[in-house]
Amino acid sequence: MGSHNGRGSTGAASGAGNPDAGICLLLAVGLTAVYGGSPVLDNVSLGLAQWSTMGITGPGGSGKSTLLRLFAGFGAQASVISGSITRYSGSMYFMPQKPERAPLNLATSLCERTGCSAADLERQLRLIWLDQDEIAAELIDLLQTDYSSLCSDRRKLIDFTLAIAGCEPLLLLDEPDSVYDDMLLAAITRKLRELRGTRTILLVSHNQRTIRNTCTRVVRMLDGVVVDDGDPADVFSKALDLRVSAMQEYQGHYLS
Repeated sequence: MGSHNGRGSTGAASGAGNPDAGICLLLAVGLTAVYGGSPVLDNVSLGLAQWSTMGITGPGGSGKSTLLRLFAGFGAQASVISGSITRYSGSMYFMPQKPERAPLNLATSLCERTGCSAADLERQLRLIWLDQDEIAAELIDLLQTDYSSLCSDRRKLIDFTLAIAGCEPLLLLDEPDSVYDDMLLAAITRKLRELRGTRTILLVSHNQRTIRNTCTRVVRMLDGVVVDDGDPADVFSKALDLRVSAMQEYQGHYLS
């Protein structure tokens, strides 16, 4: 699954690169990377402060997922040619846009993820989605359903549920809110907000509303470069570079 337990970690980073940080759990300094000979990240420097929720946004192809994968230690598709990454030495969980290995079904994966028994699955789901009974009930109905037979929204819900089911203090989430159902989007956004301050979260998203409602900081990327970094209200009040058209933003939501 998408779990990642600190592989390649060299200890918690200092607060350099993040003015809000006491402890910086992830730190990139001058990071430049290429994929297939083409540049995908260009001199990226940023840090993720402990207990913060930081969003990364930008049009499709701007380097968001590449940066997240490199932070998670799953960056084999891209080659780092300069700069450095320092990772948290504890446990983390990485949720890619699509699982590296698709689960058989929710029941099997949740038992593996939490160590609970099959008899305890319903209780576990109600605890994970406390006060969101409709979501818990839907997941209970899906426990034995073949993952590959589900629509993209339900697969995303299962992926996100497995991500938050553990106790890792650091979560790296690639577009957990990329769903079509408005009620499901609201439920995921609410859960992300509830997690704020209890976990450290790095979130890739195209949805400004999600970021505004859940993140304490947002980084906006374009062509592998960090072009904005700060409070979501401040960042989103600025117009993005004119090279980015509305159509690119639209395509990025569905194709990145």
